[in-house]
Amino acid sequence: MKPLTKKRTARSKAPQRPSPREVRALDAPASPVDTGSATPEARTALIDLGASCTLQDVAVVRAACLAALASKDPPHIDGSRVERVDTAALQVLVGFTIDCMERSIHFTWTDRSAALERSIRLLGIGPLLESPGLAASPAGGDS
Repeated sequence: MKPLTKKRTARSKAPQRPSPREVRALDAPASPVDTGSATPEARTALIDLGASCTLQDVAVVRAACLAALASKDPPHIDGSRVERVDTAALQVLVGFTIDCMERSIHFTWTDRSAALERSIRLLGIGPLLESPGLAASPAGGDS
């Protein structure tokens, strides 16, 4: 009797997001954060959220946030192209904001798309996604 073996076929679609191995490669010298070519005073670490900011994209968003935290340049988040967003990606952004608060790092937003704004408003996390200089402590420790 001959053993059954499955025939492997190649997928016809190219992956839209990098694999975890590629994300680690992005985290190396060429990170997902763009530090631009401006003068040192005007440089920023750009976190581009792209068009899709969902559970499938969380690894890339997280890698970009970690690279921005490691950068010497102030982080800058671009959410202008976001068409799809879910709570997993927003949790990463809230975590990034809390890390910035703990490290006294100030960041800015380029813009937020209507879909991103709607999700932020729906979850009531607008104040948590502001730069530490603009937002209250997440614990609300005003006494």
